[in-house]
Amino acid sequence: MAAAGTRSHNLNYWDLQLVKFAQDEVLEQKSLENKVDLMWQCILTALFPIEEGYVVVVRDRVAHQQPADAADIMVKHLRPDKTLPIIFTMEDKRAEKQVKKKDWDEATAQLERYFAIERQSETGEGAAKTLYGAVAIGMRVEFWEHRTAGRRGKRQMQSQGLYHVVRKKEKIQNYLRRIKDKEEQISAELSVE
Repeated sequence: MAAAGTRSHNLNYWDLQLVKFAQDEVLEQKSLENKVDLMWQCILTALFPIEEGYVVVVRDRVAHQQPADAADIMVKHLRPDKTLPIIFTMEDKRAEKQVKKKDWDEATAQLERYFAIERQSETGEGAAKTLYGAVAIGMRVEFWEHRTAGRRGKRQMQSQGLYHVVRKKEKIQNYLRRIKDKEEQISAELSVE
């Protein structure tokens, strides 16, 4: 389990030069979706580093070898039981001058489809009660939690807030750290068994 003193817990993603570069790229007039991917890849890699057992997987937009139902970005974690579950899923889009509610709704529906695919692949005690994800359009991000509740396993998707990557950077970083802390707790429990 990563202690509160680990490198990623002492790091502020907004101080990293590569993140600043990626944010500037997203702010360009004709920003492409892959620039939004780059920004989030940098942020997520800073907070979920490989040396702590995390891997940030970005869909290859050029090769088109991945299925259309693959998420744009996923964060996976190597657990003590040698599984590599997805702990965070992201759907992102480039920002047009005017982002419409329809754009957010379509991206959120896509994220919900990814969650459904993840739920189908879950088995056993390692199955997550809550799946974490986000929809990012340009410099804004909305975090989502997909929960299984009750004896019948009713599924609910709830927004956890819409944030601007620069203006609400502390809230974004704290939310992502909470996801990481929960994953570290699960890994610690698995290593005791």
